[in-house]
Amino acid sequence: MKAMSAGLESMVQFQKDVERALHDLDGSTAAPHKLLDNRVELDASGNFGEAIRLWSAYVNVRQELIDLSTQLKRQIEAMQMTVQYVQGTYEGNEADFTAKYKALQDDYTKNAPAPAPPAKTP
Repeated sequence: MKAMSAGLESMVQFQKDVERALHDLDGSTAAPHKLLDNRVELDASGNFGEAIRLWSAYVNVRQELIDLSTQLKRQIEAMQMTVQYVQGTYEGNEADFTAKYKALQDDYTKNAPAPAPPAKTP
């Protein structure tokens, strides 16, 4: 049980680190709202090559961070539910646990929006 709680705490911290990286990325000069403040020059062929590559990299990295954060939130929620189940929180109400867990799996399968930020570990 201690090992699972420690693993859960590590995942919560990692998820916070991913959210921080996403926040930092959104505050960077490549963020859409910051690009408006910068000038982009045409290259010799009349293209915005560097700007297009920068924007593409920004969009890809940002989406990957969002996806990672979403998956971490789901995994944290599943681990929290498992810890609560082992501790007896769902005793006598296993149907509720099963329904919540199935809903979490369905969200994962459908790539639904992430749940609310994870609660503190038990």
